[in-house]
Amino acid sequence: MCPDGYSCVQHRCVPGVSTGCAAGETLCNGQCVNLATNSNSCGVCGRVCPNNGLCHDAVCGAGCPAGQTNCNGACVDLDGDHDNCGRCAFACSALTVCQGAACACLPPLTSCQGGCANTRADPKNCGGCDKVCAPGNVCQAGTCVASCDPGLTTCNGGCVDTNTDMFNCGACGTSCGPTALCKAGQCVSICNPGQVTCEGHCVDVKTDGTNCGGCGISCGPGGSCFNGACTAACPIGLRNCNGACVDTLSDATNCGGCGLDCGSGRFCSAGTCSTDCKAPLQICGGRCINAQIDPANCGSCGKVCDPRETCQAGACGCPAPQTSCNGQCTDTTSDPKNCGACNKVCPTGLVCGQGTCAQNCPSGTTLCGTSCVDITSDRANCGACGKTCSASERCLMGMCSTNCASDEISCNGACTNPINDIQNCGGCGIACTGGQQCSNKVCGCPTGTTLCNGVCVDTKNDASNCGRCGTQCTNGMACGGGVCTCPTGTTLCNGQCVNTQTSDRDCGACGVACATGQTCQGGGCSCPSGQQLCGVGDGGAGLACKAVDSDEANCGQCGLTCATGQTCTNGMCTCAPGSSLCGGRCIVTDNDPRNCGGCGTTCASGQNCVGGVCQVGCPSGYQTCGGLCTNTSTSPQNCGGC
Repeated sequence: MCPDGYSCVQHRCVPGVSTGCAAGETLCNGQCVNLATNSNSCGVCGRVCPNNGLCHDAVCGAGCPAGQTNCNGACVDLDGDHDNCGRCAFACSALTVCQGAACACLPPLTSCQGGCANTRADPKNCGGCDKVCAPGNVCQAGTCVASCDPGLTTCNGGCVDTNTDMFNCGACGTSCGPTALCKAGQCVSICNPGQVTCEGHCVDVKTDGTNCGGCGISCGPGGSCFNGACTAACPIGLRNCNGACVDTLSDATNCGGCGLDCGSGRFCSAGTCSTDCKAPLQICGGRCINAQIDPANCGSCGKVCDPRETCQAGACGCPAPQTSCNGQCTDTTSDPKNCGACNKVCPTGLVCGQGTCAQNCPSGTTLCGTSCVDITSDRANCGACGKTCSASERCLMGMCSTNCASDEISCNGACTNPINDIQNCGGCGIACTGGQQCSNKVCGCPTGTTLCNGVCVDTKNDASNCGRCGTQCTNGMACGGGVCTCPTGTTLCNGQCVNTQTSDRDCGACGVACATGQTCQGGGCSCPSGQQLCGVGDGGAGLACKAVDSDEANCGQCGLTCATGQTCTNGMCTCAPGSSLCGGRCIVTDNDPRNCGGCGTTCASGQNCVGGVCQVGCPSGYQTCGGLCTNTSTSPQNCGGC
């Protein structure tokens, strides 16, 4: 029993007094019942299933579906049903949940003597079950102490932080309930994005028939809630389950049919309860969705398409056959302002039919205003001009209907043909990728291509899959006819495709290398203009291009070396001005005592060579430096002195 000031909602004691039913239940003759499973009110209040039949998915039947058990006339899942946990009529307590057919305490509580205790702050179970604190002591963080630390509050013999304790939030005894956490002494909702707390339970006011658009707003018997508004019929692809328009392929509380709850920790994937989402589905807000086609999660979680758009291949766009023109979805086959293409306006007096401006509408279409439309399928002119189908209907054979054609299925609120739809090939959410096409409900590559690593390729010319998947052409080779070959004009040399007309390493043929300085032109090696091919290295074994006009080792011709001190100018070895070639060296004969005035003229002992003449001593201003008369005022080698 809940204490005064609390009420029991979904098997939980929550603050506040409630007189209404919990989410998913309907008040029938003063009792809250689930119309999806109650055999005495199956689908609507008071409808009793005959012959002791059972109520499943709001429809009376002879037995329960696989995985469910008949408990007092209702089909339930014993693995996760709070009132029938593990066996019929075995109900879990208010502080527990049913998981795996067994009652388990809600974190951070621990099961002690058949009940749930907070071993961190319970003086009767301090640190563990049956660990009782001595009289006068309190329980703090699982340890018995004389008094609580500063910042903590004593609540029923336990030390708690009222800023964070979900059972004593802001003050002793203030419980946040199962849908909230305690932050800064305030209960903060932990409901999924898009949900709100109504009477202590997380609900989606966009789909909840008892809280449609806001808490407590009921759509009534037979009504359903879609996008926060009550409606008489659900959109294509959704079902009315207890007043809510839901997708039974992904709704964890109505998985595969109304009232089939997957329980805690499991998701609904393709109408089957599972511990994870099956590819290509992913988890978004606690649901399995296909981000390739879900307009509420298009491409990624939370990315919502405009109401006029659909989600195709993970991108929001206009539904076929419409086109986006200036930010608006329009049918260019009939729109006179966008006839055949955006902004192509039909002249006055003409109509738009099948994308062409004309005097009259084509056969099979009807003139509605200035547009030629097919009233057998046009939702804005279904059966007659101006007759518009509702958002939850489509135009089928000139009649507004919530059903798909015989060869179509409903996927994500839209009718599609699984025989050739690349986004729903053979079933909803089965997308053909990598260039595959959908044919007869099977994804496959177009004729002449092969599926390699998820992509359709032509193995006859694909360099990464040449001849077969994974065979890659390398070193410049291309794929032709399923074989790796060198491109036209190139030759395979040492594993590389090269142009022997220009390759310095393979000039004219593989292995023919040009000498240092040479380049390959037209398949032949040649030196630059003004250079000759000369031997270099020991014995001239090597070859290199040399400029014989200026190379002192090859002056005028290969192998002609200039003497020491000579330079090569215009192909000739010469000494610097003022010097002569004497004994293979360039000598200044003006002051050389061994070559004074000319090669071989030697001055006598004690004489110096001055101005090419032998004489005793040096002139004024000169000094003898190394046997030579030197002007220390101008000589860079003896500047200021020897």
